[in-house]
Amino acid sequence: MPQKILLLAFLLTLSSCSLGDSFENVKNTATETIDSTVNTYEETKNKVNETISDVEEATNSVTKATNDVQEVFE
Repeated sequence: MPQKILLLAFLLTLSSCSLGDSFENVKNTATETIDSTVNTYEETKNKVNETISDVEEATNSVTKATNDVQEVFE
């Protein structure tokens, strides 16, 4: 996955630079694009992990409730 992110950042850099740009401008644009893309990836990964944690918590609550209901009918 990280390779795809870096490729995307590289392509975004190419699309935002013109042929007349200096190497320094291209390098700065590439650095900004890569940093931004990596930050977005990290934020998304953290949100996914939080969601997984929330789902696990909800699953545990449902399992407990199911067990409680089963005890009532035993």
